[in-house]
Amino acid sequence: MQKKVIVIGSNGMLGMSLVNRLYKDSNYKLYAMASGNNRNDQVPELRYFTIDLQDFSYIKMQLSLINPDYIINALAMTNVDLCEEKRALCDQVNV
Repeated sequence: MQKKVIVIGSNGMLGMSLVNRLYKDSNYKLYAMASGNNRNDQVPELRYFTIDLQDFSYIKMQLSLINPDYIINALAMTNVDLCEEKRALCDQVNV
């Protein structure tokens, strides 16, 4: 039986790498979440959800609907200038 795995932050370098590796393993049913459009064109049938990093109720709802076996959090705000400009948002996302 396939295990359900969600990769949150799937548009970043780490997230994309994880998605590509997990996709090749038939033991997993793969889901992905990130802000913006899906950037991973190597996995055409990826179950992808666009999320707003500050909308925790939507994220929780999606997680409860999918009921994953594993959640991998690869989400991070990495733009240093933006982190300095929007410190509160940076803390919410990265902490």
